[in-house]
Amino acid sequence: MKPANLKQIVRLTTDRIRAMFAEVIDVDENGDVPQAVTEALEGMTLEDEAEILDAACAYKELGILFEGYSGEIDRLQARANKVKAQAERIKTVLKNAVPAGKKFADERVAIAWRKSTETIVGVDAMELAPKYTRVKIEANKTAIKAALEAGRVIDGCMLQEKDNIQIK
Repeated sequence: MKPANLKQIVRLTTDRIRAMFAEVIDVDENGDVPQAVTEALEGMTLEDEAEILDAACAYKELGILFEGYSGEIDRLQARANKVKAQAERIKTVLKNAVPAGKKFADERVAIAWRKSTETIVGVDAMELAPKYTRVKIEANKTAIKAALEAGRVIDGCMLQEKDNIQIK
C-alpha cells in the first residue's frame, strides 16, 4: 500500500473537520448559529486527541475563511464606495443642469423635485440649551477595572478571571 501524501492527508482531515462541524457553517438569515446547533455543540465532547486536534483545525480553517471574507468585504466595499461616488457626481451634474421644479421622464427614468427642510446648527452643541442636546452615558470598563484592581468597591461591578483558549 502506497503511503498517503500530504495533500491526501489534508483533504482527509478537512473532510473529517467539515463532517464534524458541518452544522456550524450553516447560519440563519441574521448570520447567527441556530439554537439547536449551539446546544449540540455545547453538549459535544471530544473523546480523543485526534478529535480535539481536528476541532482546533476546524477553528483555524473557519478563522482563515473569516479573514478571506473580511478582505473580500473590504475590497467590495471600496468598489461600492467608488460606484456610489460616481453616481453622486452624476446626480450633482443633473441637479445643476435641471432647473428646480422642471420634470423629465421617459420609459427608463423620471426626474422630479420635492421640497425638504434641513436643520442647520451653526453653534457648538455646548452653547445650546440642554433640551436641544443629547448625552450618551456608558460604562468606562477600563477605569472600572483599574479601580477594582486597586481595591475599590464599585456596586454592581466585579472582576471575573477567565481562561481564554489560544489556537495557533
